[in-house]
Amino acid sequence: MSLDQSEYTESTAPVTAATAGAQASSGAVESEATVAAEPEAASAGEPVGAETRPEPEPVEEGLGTGAEEPAPGNPGLSIATIIFGVVGVILALWVSWILSVIAGIVAIVLGRMASRQNAPYPRAILAGKVLGVICIFANAFMVFTYVAYLMSLGVF
Repeated sequence: MSLDQSEYTESTAPVTAATAGAQASSGAVESEATVAAEPEAASAGEPVGAETRPEPEPVEEGLGTGAEEPAPGNPGLSIATIIFGVVGVILALWVSWILSVIAGIVAIVLGRMASRQNAPYPRAILAGKVLGVICIFANAFMVFTYVAYLMSLGVF
């Protein structure tokens, strides 16, 4: 045994029952019993005194890489988007164009919030945003034609 190996076994090797008994009986720092008790570790290609440890569990692919799907957002935003879109259309047809435009703007804003939060029901979000845009453009067209009609009558 070389000097480097003897320093390693003296300073870092774990004390086992066989080595503790050999050291106590001989009184020497290193004895033949210590060298004879650890030949299987040395024959396996591991350093003398090395302990076998269980292998770590494999890490799942995609963890920490951003590959996983983000958690879904609030489903209430998706439903509120479509509700405001439908209410805006109903308001445009029978009640008030001003309230319809407001409902359309709310539907678009809620749809953007729901899309950013990755809310479920993406088709409901899209339908609510489309109905909101329809409310705004249809009412803008209606106001434009009404003003044009009044101008043709000479009121404006």
